Amino acid sequence: MTEAEKAAEKRERKRAQGREWARKKRAADPESARQAYRKWWAANPEKAREATRRWRAANPDKALANEVLGREQNREKLAAAAAARRKADPEKYREATRRYRAEHREKLAAVMAARRKADPEKHREAVRRYRAEHKEELAEKRRVRRAAKRAEQPQAGE
Repeated sequence: MTEAEKAAEKRERKRAQGREWARKKRAADPESARQAYRKWWAANPEKAREATRRWRAANPDKALANEVLGREQNREKLAAAAAARRKADPEKYREATRRYRAEHREKLAAVMAARRKADPEKHREAVRRYRAEHKEELAEKRRVRRAAKRAEQPQAGE
C-alpha cells in the first residue's frame, strides 16, 4: 500500500467517523441539526446545490419520491390557503362562482356531457349516491314545486 493510498484510506475513515457523529447528533437533536443545515445552505449555496445534485444522481428513486411528496404538500398548502380565504369571505367566492358559471355555461355543459358520455355508469352511480345522500332535501323540493304548480292551476269550481 502506497503512502497516497494510506492517506486516502485515513481520510475516508475520518469522513466515515464524521458522518457517524453527524448521524448521531441529528438523531439526538433534529431541530438544531435542521437549523445548522439551513445556516450552512445559506452560507454555501453552490456547494449545497452540488451536494443535492450528487445525492439526486445517487438516489433517483428517493429524489422522485421527495419531489412527488413536495408537490403534494404544496398542493395541500395551496388548498388550505384557498379554503381559509373562502371561509373568511364565503359570499365573495359564491358570487365569483356564480359569475364564472354564468359566463361559461355552454363550455361547462359540454365538459359535463363529455364526462357523462365517457363513463355513463360512473355518472349513474354518482347520481344514485347523490340521491341517496340528499333524499329528504330532494323530497322537500319536489313538495314545494308540486304545491306551487297546484297553486297556479285553476280549480274546477272557479
